[in-house]
Amino acid sequence: MKTLRDVECFEKLESQIHSTRREIAELSKKKPNDPLNTFKLKYLDSALANCNTLLGSDSALEGFTTFGEDQVPTNSDAVFVLAHYCDALHRYRKANTRYEGNSCYWRLSGTKESISAPNPMYKMYKE
Repeated sequence: MKTLRDVECFEKLESQIHSTRREIAELSKKKPNDPLNTFKLKYLDSALANCNTLLGSDSALEGFTTFGEDQVPTNSDAVFVLAHYCDALHRYRKANTRYEGNSCYWRLSGTKESISAPNPMYKMYKE
């Protein structure tokens, strides 16, 4: 992480990915083979593109970037992809935090500023 703004962007993106996963997982329980609608697909692809930018070479799924309108995923396909992105974001959080005693802080480039972070050992989403 470079700045407080980077931390804020990460936390927003992480929250979006986790909440999208939970919502689509509910749909998948009822109708796993139904395709995502256009609205959800555009939102999902936008969030995945932002994750790809953040994660860089540490991709969630090798060779995958986004679904695109010509490749409409089923609910279960979307949940599968989102699960991998949740794990990649969790690894990213672990790699960019540090411990001091019982507290966890973001690692920021070139500063001694301390920004409290949730403990990365606890996943932020329900299984």
